[in-house]
Amino acid sequence: TLADVPEYPARLDVAYPVWELARYPRAWGELLDAFDEVWVPSRFVADAVAPVTSRPVTVLPWGVQPTIRVVRGRRFFGIPESAFAFLFMMDLRSYRTRKNPEGTLEAFRRFAEKYPLADAVLVLKVLGADAVPSEFERFRRSLSSIEGRTVVLTDDLSDSDTKCLVWCCDSFLSLHRSEGFGRCLAEARYFGKPVVASGYSGNLEFMSGENSCLVGHDLVEVPVGAYPHWLGQTWAEPRADEAVRWMERVAFDETFRLSVGRAGRRTVETELSYLACGLRMRDRLEAAGADRDAADGRKRADEACERPGDADVEGRAGCRRGAWRAPVAAG
Repeated sequence: TLADVPEYPARLDVAYPVWELARYPRAWGELLDAFDEVWVPSRFVADAVAPVTSRPVTVLPWGVQPTIRVVRGRRFFGIPESAFAFLFMMDLRSYRTRKNPEGTLEAFRRFAEKYPLADAVLVLKVLGADAVPSEFERFRRSLSSIEGRTVVLTDDLSDSDTKCLVWCCDSFLSLHRSEGFGRCLAEARYFGKPVVASGYSGNLEFMSGENSCLVGHDLVEVPVGAYPHWLGQTWAEPRADEAVRWMERVAFDETFRLSVGRAGRRTVETELSYLACGLRMRDRLEAAGADRDAADGRKRADEACERPGDADVEGRAGCRRGAWRAPVAAG
């Protein structure tokens, strides 16, 4: 427990909100004031939360160190062995507009039209197909223009098999409109896969122009009902033509593909390993303990300032200049 480590506070109530738009709801921010601190996975979330809470907000990203327990090859997932495979993942039950599947399909459609003989496929891992069959059917119809060049996976996969799917593919494609962190992108980078993704929101915690293929965007208003507390919010509209140019590079330039993949892996191993994230948390707990001790010391000094009699001498000596308050006589 925290109490077993002298440098840590005996108790620390922490809220860890995960949010995916640029502004955090003010009513929710007031609820965060009931906690001692707020921890968040990215600076994007910190910038959204900090203006609406009085509590300190600290960026403590998730550790990303995926493990494959059973190795699966491409045949297990039905992915052609020879093809260059782009991977996209989404959950139909979770505000699909934010993931922007239409943008991903449009980018691949343009890529396929430009290179009709290229041996390339788009692998689509879709969660929630059974829960919202009408949404899934509409999604399937949208694939008609690239029929024969897609692999659609709807079965539930174990965590290990999901990691294997990322490992089996050549590049991860995410033209999202907003992310709080982007764990799937980080895991793809851990496996050395070049990631073509929107240059916006929480994924910039571990992605940059030096280690990723960041797609430019325009900020647009969030549509009605597309996400909780959508009113007055904006998010990204990624540029499909720019995404296609990055897709060309990772598909046809092996030197570039390997270089950006290695750079991304180094970033994740260095900054998002369990050890790195654990040390950050330890440092924050030690700082919280020091802050708590300092606050307790100020409180004791202020209480001493209030005490009459002999205690006043000691109390006044420990008070800040001008902080001593003489007792008010009754009557």
